Amino acid sequence: MRIQTRIILSFSLLVGLGFYFLIDWMIDDLRPRYLEAVEEALIDESYTLAELIAVQSKDKPINPVFFHDAFQNLKTRKLEAKIYDFVKTDIDHRVYITDAEGIILFDSEFPQDIGLDYSKWRNIKLTKIKKYGARTTRAEPNDPKSSVLHISAPILYNDKLIGILTVAKPTATINEFIQSAQPQIKIAGIIAALSVILLGILLSKWVTSPIKKLREYAQAVRAQKAATLPEFTSPE
Repeated sequence: MRIQTRIILSFSLLVGLGFYFLIDWMIDDLRPRYLEAVEEALIDESYTLAELIAVQSKDKPINPVFFHDAFQNLKTRKLEAKIYDFVKTDIDHRVYITDAEGIILFDSEFPQDIGLDYSKWRNIKLTKIKKYGARTTRAEPNDPKSSVLHISAPILYNDKLIGILTVAKPTATINEFIQSAQPQIKIAGIIAALSVILLGILLSKWVTSPIKKLREYAQAVRAQKAATLPEFTSPE
């Protein structure tokens, strides 16, 4: 096997493996990056809604009746928002409110849970002790794609905890974004790898060309044929 062929094959193998692991790492890293972006937005939403509840309640017991009316209206509202290649047609987040002890007062998705004790859930438990309350729980235990992100915010009046508001959002939409992005990342990676391999082939020809000329000269001398020593410097 010629030295140029060896160089090209070795270089192509190294580039191919390098880009394979790079693309694989980028795809694996997509999900946590998307989750971070969604979580950051849910924090803003939960704290904003919690403050609205606090302003409305003041020193009175929390009355989430206007949340009930708002979510009833949302269920009948038509939505068609095109987000690049993804079309969103419904509001898929869930809002639930507990009192200071963790008893459910309102749940936009499961009204039958009103009165249940949510105090043992991680997001509620952490919020009660003035820590960041968040958790991810699978809606279907055996389906990793059914994860739901829960972000809680304290409802405070005069720095006293009077309730906890949680915004929960399924990660199904994130899965769709990831599936949409994967082919584009793979295509971009393949094009980049082929470009590097092509550059490597051109570079290997440039590097091995003098070696090839020297070998041909040596073979001619050994065969006692007329030969001229090749020049490798540009004439002045």
